[in-house]
Amino acid sequence: MINDGATSMQQLFDRAVALHERGLATEAEHLCLQVLEARKGHFGALHLLGVIRHQQGRYDEALAALSAALKTQSKSASARCNRGLVFMALGRHKEALADFDRAIAADPALVEALSSRGHALVCLERHEEAIASFDKALALRPTHFDAHYNRGIVLHMLNRHAEAVDSYQRALALRPDHADAHWNDSLARLALGDFTEGWKKFEWRWQTSDRKRPGLKFPMPLWVGDQSIDGKSILLYSEQGLGDTIQFARYVPMVTERGAKAVLAVHSELKQLLSSITAAVFGENELLPAVDLQCPLLSLPRAFHTTIETIPTNIPYIAPDDAAVAQWARRLPQTALPRVGLVWSGGPTHENDRRRSLTLAQIAPLLANQNIFFYSLNPGIGESDVAALGKYANVLHVGSQFRDFSDTAAVVSLIDLVVTVDTAVAHLAGAMGRPVWIMLAYSPDWRWAIDRDRSSWYPTARLFRQTATGDWASVIARVQRELSALFGAM
Repeated sequence: MINDGATSMQQLFDRAVALHERGLATEAEHLCLQVLEARKGHFGALHLLGVIRHQQGRYDEALAALSAALKTQSKSASARCNRGLVFMALGRHKEALADFDRAIAADPALVEALSSRGHALVCLERHEEAIASFDKALALRPTHFDAHYNRGIVLHMLNRHAEAVDSYQRALALRPDHADAHWNDSLARLALGDFTEGWKKFEWRWQTSDRKRPGLKFPMPLWVGDQSIDGKSILLYSEQGLGDTIQFARYVPMVTERGAKAVLAVHSELKQLLSSITAAVFGENELLPAVDLQCPLLSLPRAFHTTIETIPTNIPYIAPDDAAVAQWARRLPQTALPRVGLVWSGGPTHENDRRRSLTLAQIAPLLANQNIFFYSLNPGIGESDVAALGKYANVLHVGSQFRDFSDTAAVVSLIDLVVTVDTAVAHLAGAMGRPVWIMLAYSPDWRWAIDRDRSSWYPTARLFRQTATGDWASVIARVQRELSALFGAM
């Protein structure tokens, strides 16, 4: 005997599945809700509802639907995997890993769960395990794009850039127009010193999924070094961080040497500082003059065909403001001790800040050297850190008094050495030709290359690298020894 109600409900659910496959998520959700009105515990409808809401970014609702589905069928590998993906979206990586593990236990050949498990392990800093999980997924399905791509990311994080390039290339063989894969491939190549291919692929940054990165927003033609600019006016502009702007501002004089009038648009904090390079400097939200051409600052290395051997090192290319120097010379206390500037943390909104920044407690061993007078150059530290610094007789916090980078540059010009993590101050000191020691994470930004203690971009910089992920203690110990050797033991 045919159960007409059950048949009708199954047909309704089948229609929901078909609508979802056609990209009609709202209509599919509506039908799922109709099914659930008739049968609250319908596994298929709950599962599909969870998938739809996940895709729509309604993560809490997706979690509720998939959890309800798993109460009905706790051994469903696909539902378990999909709930793991929702946990990932919510940043609940341990719970995601548990779901992926249970999905794999139920279906060891579920490639999506193996690949997603690798992603969860990356987020939990369990990198070697992540690679093993990606490898298992690829053994089952060699054409799995996400496994190749995410494997490249974790290899990059492990400083294994050549292997990362190989993984990115395998991913791109499957999806040749994937902007994020090209972008990450460019960063790995630049770290390896492959500037020819690296700068070319660096242009993919405009098409990545990172919506925080602006596109080419100006209407005038883009200059990439392929035409004469003699007699032309060209807009050169910031597009990423303060440090990037300082680093690539070295190209501005090279543009003017080709006969062009350079107009520079930068962060407002850098406007006065960079007026030492060119007079036509504009801050954010200021009205720009009409120009003939445009070029983002970070595209200038490509325009000038920069290689490791031809990096412009006409240092210094940034000079402090004389009036600011005179003012700070009066404000800083007189001391016969060597003077060292310290920066131990960057802006918390930076995507890699948790890897590049230290805490005051971590750098405290440096402050114990009474043969050195330290200046805290950190502009935005909390009240507790300011109070803690006040307990040191040989430390003065000045960073909170900086109006812009002209003040920072003035102080840097008056001290003997800057010791800093990878922040804009590292670039500032290097661009000014001042001695600077840069403390780097195990897998630092591409510009610091790999396996070297000197910078190709800043001749006066020394690089102090972690020897293992998160190992700041050994970096601090090396800096401490070098400070004692340079300025005297504690």
